[in-house]
Amino acid sequence: MRADARTGQGRGPRVEKHREGEQYVPATVRAAGSTGGHPGPGGHPGPGHHWGPGVPTTRSTGFRRIIVAAPDSRIDVALPDDTPLAHLFSEILRLSGQTPPPGAPVGYHLVRRDGTVLDEARSLAAQRIADGDFLLLRPFSDSLPPAVFDDVSHATASAVTRDRALWNDELLRTAGLFGTCVLLMLLAFVAWSSDIRHDMNGLPGIVAAVSGLVLLAIATVRARVYGDRGSSLAFGTGALANLGVAGSGLVALPAGEGIGRLHFVLACAAVLVGSVVLVFLTPSGDGPFVAFAFASAIGMLLTFVAILTDMRPAETAALCSPLALGTLAFLPGLATRFARLPIGFDPPRTAIGSDYADDEGDGTAASAAIDAERITAQARRGHELLLGLVGGCALVATAGAAVLGFSDDLWAQLLALATGLALLMRAHLFRHTAQVACTLAAGLVSLGLLGLGLSLNPPGRMVLEALRGDGSALDIRLVWLSVAVAVVAGSIAAIALVVPSKGVTPFWGRFLEIAESFVLLTLLPLCLAVFGVYQQMRSLSS
Repeated sequence: MRADARTGQGRGPRVEKHREGEQYVPATVRAAGSTGGHPGPGGHPGPGHHWGPGVPTTRSTGFRRIIVAAPDSRIDVALPDDTPLAHLFSEILRLSGQTPPPGAPVGYHLVRRDGTVLDEARSLAAQRIADGDFLLLRPFSDSLPPAVFDDVSHATASAVTRDRALWNDELLRTAGLFGTCVLLMLLAFVAWSSDIRHDMNGLPGIVAAVSGLVLLAIATVRARVYGDRGSSLAFGTGALANLGVAGSGLVALPAGEGIGRLHFVLACAAVLVGSVVLVFLTPSGDGPFVAFAFASAIGMLLTFVAILTDMRPAETAALCSPLALGTLAFLPGLATRFARLPIGFDPPRTAIGSDYADDEGDGTAASAAIDAERITAQARRGHELLLGLVGGCALVATAGAAVLGFSDDLWAQLLALATGLALLMRAHLFRHTAQVACTLAAGLVSLGLLGLGLSLNPPGRMVLEALRGDGSALDIRLVWLSVAVAVVAGSIAAIALVVPSKGVTPFWGRFLEIAESFVLLTLLPLCLAVFGVYQQMRSLSS
């Protein structure tokens, strides 16, 4: 006799779901708070009468007020104390919204906190359940004893199936689409590297343009006709890579020169157009395309400014870090506005100045019924837009950190370090996995590119001294660079091992907040140092 096989009989429970942030008292609890009676003369309580539900009574109310915690919800209920639990399970399951997973044994148990399973044939009073007790609604499959095998091969096969994830069709599909995306991006690289000067104003550009347009059409068809988000993302990413290569060939290269900033602007413009087309034609799941559109727009604008002001690549990249990290804090509100989400709080009307016609329901202030499906769709759209905007900021910051990390300027390398640390620290602004993963991945990639740039590009003076037989400078550089990488790796490992299990103490939480503020405040001064503002100020003072 299990929970799913019974229906309520006799006196049923009066239950109300728990609302977070409110002291929500069930209706039966409120009714059971007083045992009847009437006030005595003068307004004093008469016999058997109590003013509030918190006053204890000596008479039984016939109900037990308990808390039932399901796997994914919690309800406050007042259950009859003389009815077998089997007659109450159906109502408890309905209110808690529990459905068994496919293939699992059907049914639930009510369990005490010490693990004792309540008898379904007995009542709450018979099992000494008191008011305020906390019970767990545990699936029947969790209460089953371990299986007993009579064959060694059967036990081995069951253990392998239970303890190891098996290859399935979904993993095959994911691997195939990932390989398709990588090969389509390789197609763009083949066209890019086919010419020594990377001049795409010819056959390579035509091949890339045709490939990009065909892949763009395939991605749109897969998204709108078949509703396949994964394949649309794979083909769309390949299309944007090919369109970017083709866009750089819209203007021929000058004689004796290579790719310049103008060609980068044209490539960003081509990617922006393709991303906008995919965003408008894709019904859902267009977060990556929003990220590409945002990143290409920022790259196009910054490069255009660099053309007008004749900025160096390191200076252009120095603008990316403060811009991207400063924009992160405003992205949730921006995504909410773009998704047109309704206001989350409607203040109640007060008695002063209220219109009686509106109270009757025929006035203009009568609230309309909430369209839950529309709000759900808008919230989903807001989440996708937020993911795309966060991904775009992460791409911009990572690209800037890559240029800064491979620069020979010490201030540029320090700005790349601050960018990577700031991206790691700003991940706490978000809660969804995809958004946190974007910022964490961008921070780790930025730090990795900085380390790669420091390793591959030692100062020219040290290289010349090493060629002359004096490698002491490179040895010293090796020591401090190894120590720095080890310290960063150890810090990340300590956070990964300690924080999930023990949490963050108030001291370290405050320390991280101060460190985050310090890192964010250093972005703008380091950006000015890359531009050489401090040297110009020193020259003015001298």
